[in-house]
Amino acid sequence: MPLTENKELRLGLKKGSQLSFTQIYELYAHKAFLLSFKYLRNKELVKDAVQNTFVKLWNIYDTIDETHRSSISCFISC
Repeated sequence: MPLTENKELRLGLKKGSQLSFTQIYELYAHKAFLLSFKYLRNKELVKDAVQNTFVKLWNIYDTIDETHRSSISCFISC
């Protein structure tokens, strides 16, 4: 996905767009699953961890820095 689209997704998320959130989920969920599985080695725990991460992202959407191009990926992977 081009950088401008990522910026648009960040801006949409900051405004509370469910469509932007869904697109971000589709973009990052698999990567988050793989990263989590690397450490947890349990699919159920990984599913819970990824779900909790995205729930937390939605709960703090208005604090996202839409100008920082890695704010969402950093949030998800940290």
